[in-house]
Amino acid sequence: MVGDTGRGSEGRPNAGFVVGDSGVLVIDALASPEDGRRLLRTIAGVTPRPVRWLVLTHHHPDHHFGAVALVRAGARVVAHPDRATLASENGDSAFVAAWTAVVGERAMRGFAFADVPDVPVTHDTALRVGGRDVVLLYPGAAHTPGDLLVWLPAERALFAGDLLIEDGGTIVVDGNSGVLLRALDRMRALGARVAVPGHGRIAREPDTPPAALIGRTRCYVEGMRATMRRAVAEGTSMNRVLTRMPPADPARPVSRASRDRRNAVRIYLEMEREMMQLDAPDSAGNSTDAGGDTRRAAAPPPCAP
Repeated sequence: MVGDTGRGSEGRPNAGFVVGDSGVLVIDALASPEDGRRLLRTIAGVTPRPVRWLVLTHHHPDHHFGAVALVRAGARVVAHPDRATLASENGDSAFVAAWTAVVGERAMRGFAFADVPDVPVTHDTALRVGGRDVVLLYPGAAHTPGDLLVWLPAERALFAGDLLIEDGGTIVVDGNSGVLLRALDRMRALGARVAVPGHGRIAREPDTPPAALIGRTRCYVEGMRATMRRAVAEGTSMNRVLTRMPPADPARPVSRASRDRRNAVRIYLEMEREMMQLDAPDSAGNSTDAGGDTRRAAAPPPCAP
């Protein structure tokens, strides 16, 4: 199900499904039980096969609060077990109340948490789903600690969760911008023909190549890191940095201006830690993957001036 186009993070989230010989694998569950039921109706309009698995790309409410509808329909949850997010740090009751204020009480009728995985995934995992190959990739804590990517190698289709959104301005929020850059390089190396972002228009060759969206996102993150690194090096306070940026939109927490400011805060703190050598990369500039192997990433294409 495709979210609103042209609105980036402000549009509805995307969800997808893969029909196999023995059942259906669903990717993300949308933002409420009402949305989850609507997703089930959409699937039933395509195939009579049962929904057997639900893969969650991460644990933000707009991607998993519909999970209860799919679980009640028989789905087993496949997800990273780290469910911690800033949105949930005040407890489940406050988490649900805050989200109900966003989507409305009607949409949340019948809600219960259903994102604890029946099948926890903490590293790259290959599945065989009804005769089709599905690969779950763990990119590290890029957007959240519980991120997963879903890769369909035969179709060269990538479900990226919120590591990608339509306008390229994804939010680091519960993750780390350096990890996000490495994840973007990994996505680029897949050579996807289709990339489904967490929100907005699907990137599809030849009209909207996935590589272009990945590159635009990478340049956004690199630019934010360079700006915050320079501010820290020059001794410019975070408050001074924020006063130079467009104001946040009080009623639009994920508008572009609001996203930029949230990213600025998060990445400024990252740059402070890097410059204090608390999060320094190794001497060769390499990253360490989830299995402990050190890998040198290929150089990404340059950002346009």
